[in-house]
Amino acid sequence: MAHGILATTELIADIKSSVHSGKDEGDLNFPYPITLTTFHLVYATIATRLMRRFTPLLDGLDNVDITWQRWYQNVSILLSFIAR
Repeated sequence: MAHGILATTELIADIKSSVHSGKDEGDLNFPYPITLTTFHLVYATIATRLMRRFTPLLDGLDNVDITWQRWYQNVSILLSFIAR
């Protein structure tokens, strides 16, 4: 039960941060988008560490066998979709 609550809270915070960031930058002329992004990344890092330590949701994280080439291929595909 607590696993789902923690994962759902992180997902909702990520979505709210993304929507809020876009709204502030576009409509309200928000002067500090870097600050908002930094707060979001700090929260996401803390939530991920808590999930790794206290839930079984990220148990397989230590067993991932990935090379730098494989990582680069996966990340470059995602970045090609994000960068317009």
